[in-house]
Amino acid sequence: MRSRRRDKRRNRTGPRPRLADSASIDESRSAEPDASGTSKRDTIGLERLLFFNDAVFAIAITLLVIDIRLPDNAGADLAGALRDLAPNFAGFVFSFLVIALYWITHHHIFQYIRDYDHQLIWINVLFLMSVAFLPFSTSLINSYGDQSLAVIFYALNMVVIGVIFMLLWIHAVYRGRLIDPATPHAVVRQATLRLAIVPVVFLASVPLALFSPNGAKLFWLLIPVLRHFVVNRRQAG
Repeated sequence: MRSRRRDKRRNRTGPRPRLADSASIDESRSAEPDASGTSKRDTIGLERLLFFNDAVFAIAITLLVIDIRLPDNAGADLAGALRDLAPNFAGFVFSFLVIALYWITHHHIFQYIRDYDHQLIWINVLFLMSVAFLPFSTSLINSYGDQSLAVIFYALNMVVIGVIFMLLWIHAVYRGRLIDPATPHAVVRQATLRLAIVPVVFLASVPLALFSPNGAKLFWLLIPVLRHFVVNRRQAG
């Protein structure tokens, strides 16, 4: 009798519902698109990518100041020791501004990037590796800024950074596969032009550095002028 009552209760209540696996729930939630059309999983991946970029940029900028050191006997003539460090201060300021410029540009273009792939990750890793190498190039040009080889080495480091950065952007915008579909073509064109300015100017300064290292350094000052021209041209258009 008791077994019959249990069978009747089971038939009335029906089979118990199975609890969904927590992993499947997380997976389904992570695949839900947000307001921009990007899945939450992709958003988290992009955030991790940007956090890693910010960390490398911060470390590279911090390492620039390590090269500025007073000699042990600076107390005897502190003013003279500070004067001798003038090239180091100039190299620090210039490299700091260049790294900051790349960080700002990186932040700007990733406002339009909505997805990523393995190729983009590896291009970004190469970009960060070239940025992390810049403190050494800055130290080299601070110590041997009057020699052509040091200036060319620094310029080529900047060329590598700029070229890899352009490859990252071109890979993202190619056929619109990784950027927001609503991104205007004019924005893509202007961003590409702005990215090309830095490597082109540094590459053009390499032959000049063979004859005049200081002239090549002055030639680098064209970068903010050209970027300002491109920005004004975009606003006028």
